[in-house]
Amino acid sequence: MEKLKDILYVKWQQAAELNDFVKGDEYYQTLRQMNHAPAGISFTMGLWYRQQQQYEQALAAFSHSLLVDLSQNGEILYEMANTYSEMGQDQQASILYARAIDIQPDLLDAYFEYGRLLGRMGQIILARQQFCQVVALAPQAENYIAVAVELSAIGLGEEAIEILHRALAVAPRNYFLYSNLGVEYVQIGEFTDGLFCHEKALSLNSFNGDLWYNMACGCALAGWIDKSLSALDKAVHLDNNNKYFAANDSELEILHQMPQFWQIIRC
Repeated sequence: MEKLKDILYVKWQQAAELNDFVKGDEYYQTLRQMNHAPAGISFTMGLWYRQQQQYEQALAAFSHSLLVDLSQNGEILYEMANTYSEMGQDQQASILYARAIDIQPDLLDAYFEYGRLLGRMGQIILARQQFCQVVALAPQAENYIAVAVELSAIGLGEEAIEILHRALAVAPRNYFLYSNLGVEYVQIGEFTDGLFCHEKALSLNSFNGDLWYNMACGCALAGWIDKSLSALDKAVHLDNNNKYFAANDSELEILHQMPQFWQIIRC
């Protein structure tokens, strides 16, 4: 029996490495029937089932992992919450995010996803609290940016701007912070401040297509057509993918009537 278990385990590993879900599922189910499925395999299968949108199977695999190894229960509950969230069962997801955080208070992703869920549920104050925990636990520039984007999405644009300014105090030469700050200023109609931030970002790095693209969008929303076209031209030359984004970007709609716009994205 032990030899068969070892063989099945090796075969499951090979299936996982080849991304052969059908075989992986087959070997996993056999291991489960033999009561020889380690917690790690069940956890991985939970993620794999969810990727295949087989949500009930994912929850069953996570539950089995939880029973076998209680040491990782915060992470497991977090992934179960993600599964319920994808299923549209927001209340159950909310309960599990909260439990995961209680058990593992340093679980950064849980705060972030819980905040996003609460925002979708219209619980803005509670969502804000979760996002604040993210930057409190990990005050890196990328986390400030991610939190600012989410705050803006739930109507807290002024707070998004405040948090980006806080981040600049820590990383004053981070061009992505300036660029995102420019985006937020434009969103609340502060176009001059937005342009200043975009120009500051580009003064720190003029070879990044994303920075030029953000400036193009900001200028278009402000009605500064020439500046927008010039920025978009640079964005496309630095990253050809930007022309595909531009063709379908509602923020650049004002440019669609300009022949120069179509020349830029067709180059």
